[in-house]
Amino acid sequence: MAAMVKMLFHVLAFSSRSSTSFNLRHEYKHRSIFSSSLKARITSDPNRILSTNWSSSTSVCNWIGITCGSRHRRVTALNISDLRKLSIATNDFKGFIPNSISNLKNLRFLSMNFNYLEGNIPIEIATLQGLKVLALGYNSLNGSNALAFLNISSLENLDLENAGLTGALPSDLCRRLPRLQKLNLNLNMLNGEIPRSIVECSELQLLLLMQNNLVGTIPRELGNLQLLQNLDLGKNRLEVDSRAAFHPKGLNYITRIDPIYQKE
Repeated sequence: MAAMVKMLFHVLAFSSRSSTSFNLRHEYKHRSIFSSSLKARITSDPNRILSTNWSSSTSVCNWIGITCGSRHRRVTALNISDLRKLSIATNDFKGFIPNSISNLKNLRFLSMNFNYLEGNIPIEIATLQGLKVLALGYNSLNGSNALAFLNISSLENLDLENAGLTGALPSDLCRRLPRLQKLNLNLNMLNGEIPRSIVECSELQLLLLMQNNLVGTIPRELGNLQLLQNLDLGKNRLEVDSRAAFHPKGLNYITRIDPIYQKE
């Protein structure tokens, strides 16, 4: 399925239509080329669509999930409404993330890292209530309000490194994302203090806040995160309270803390 999705999105163009079918970036003039190119990338077919429907003996336009134009009978759309994993990371995609991404209600994994996407992170992503992994870093996005509207109780891995985040870390973030295991917010423009309520993310294993504009004292509550293994707070303007040293039980890797001074 993952290989299939990667192939599909080499030919998909993002659309803001409310349909769950996305327009294709390219129309294939020869259906046989589309057939062989797409099918060659599919490594898993649990529903036996390839053998029972996506057959070279039938027209691509008759395949399940395929829509063709009525005039030239070229492929114009693919229906991916039942998609669970979508990864288009490390490509050359440009444009905006469509609001219609919210129509992929079964999505569990969404990765769009390392592209040239721009504009706001759509608030509609918050409606994907089964999502477990969200990775949108290293684009040209404006993620200024993303942490304020994400309210996905199933989310386990949030990777917004270098995603244009601004403002403060919300104090209720862990109440809205209680199952977070990995939180990567490196290389943004977050300011303010690390909220003491971070301890409410009790399943947190990785916390990366490096190179932001965070200030204040590193909260001693971090010591209560007993599953925390990886911590990076470097290149901020944080203080360490020497009277409140923390060392989570499972912590085995601290990249950097880099306090500007110790608070006596």
